[in-house]
Amino acid sequence: MIDNKELKTPYYCFDESILRRHLVELNTIREKYTDDDLRFCYAVKANSFLIPYMDKYVDHFEVCSWGELKICIQYGVNPGKIILSGVNKEVGMIADAIEYGVRLFTAESMHQYHEIVRQVEGTDISISLLPRLSNGAQFGMDQSCIEEIIKDSAGHSGVKVIGIHYFTGTQKKKYSKIESELKLLEEFIDRLKDKYAFEAELLEYGPGLGVPYFIGDDFDDYYSVYEEMVRFISSANYSYRVNLEMGRFFVASCGEYVTSVADVKGTPEAPILILDGGRNHISYYGQNMVMKTPVIVPEKGKETDVVPCDLYGSLCSFNDMIARAVMISEPKIGDRLSFKNIGAYSITEGIYLFLSRDLPAVYVKEEDGSYRMLRNSNNTYETNCFHM
Repeated sequence: MIDNKELKTPYYCFDESILRRHLVELNTIREKYTDDDLRFCYAVKANSFLIPYMDKYVDHFEVCSWGELKICIQYGVNPGKIILSGVNKEVGMIADAIEYGVRLFTAESMHQYHEIVRQVEGTDISISLLPRLSNGAQFGMDQSCIEEIIKDSAGHSGVKVIGIHYFTGTQKKKYSKIESELKLLEEFIDRLKDKYAFEAELLEYGPGLGVPYFIGDDFDDYYSVYEEMVRFISSANYSYRVNLEMGRFFVASCGEYVTSVADVKGTPEAPILILDGGRNHISYYGQNMVMKTPVIVPEKGKETDVVPCDLYGSLCSFNDMIARAVMISEPKIGDRLSFKNIGAYSITEGIYLFLSRDLPAVYVKEEDGSYRMLRNSNNTYETNCFHM
């Protein structure tokens, strides 16, 4: 069995036991208030490495790019669990999804709607469609466009509009915002029923629940907003099913990023630590100009003789400051630091090509405590040059 001290830094590690406990708790709360009318949808963009580990806990996977679709195909994900979403659905992406057996699509625009109709017409295929309602950002369409789609779809037997897709943003820490969105959606769906006799079957809703990332984040109860939302949805007695589409809230807590001290300078009272990782690997939502400090745990774990250390990465850039005044005891070259709650997004949205540094390896710590490599440490320099 591999010991984590043998793993070469920097690397990501996702703990299957933590993920399972979290998802079981979410499901326990869900079952306390409601039955099969409330389901889970995992937004693949949060962490595609965890798709096989999420499969038994969620009802759907939201796929937002051609690449994510290819990953799901490679994993052998049941096409019936895929919701094909995304602001830019290429013609080939739609075709590949249909060929694979995907039958549930969102539509972000009239153009997307017409392209989906074009590819379905003339076949014996029937698909279900969720037009996305915009909240004024670049995502989705206004209410008049959705009404137009509902009217037009009546003339296309292979395309059935079954509900609405809605997501407005992430890191919501107060239930009131979520409740107001659910009421807005209920009113809109009721209006569609009155106006067009439209019977919604599904609301694909992304609540954007917040995750406590930084020291000082005040989350009295990690699950409280989630439980209030589930209770409200249950008591509303909707005539349609609700899919809770989440990524960050599902997987953030199961991940850590481990990096080593590559150099120590500055003064003994205020050391400057250069790490073998950096901002190209670490991306917490809301982390801006190191005004906030994520939870960082030194491997040594000593609480005596600590000094405030400024942490920098290896990118040779003024932007590569990671954190200020992190209290560490007697920092030395080779010491390891673990960044917590990094299971979502950092692994997929870092600026990995900058300075042509290697990609970090990726591991999962499985239920039996063993470490399984999901990706080796890969070089990027070949991507950043042309081949002579």
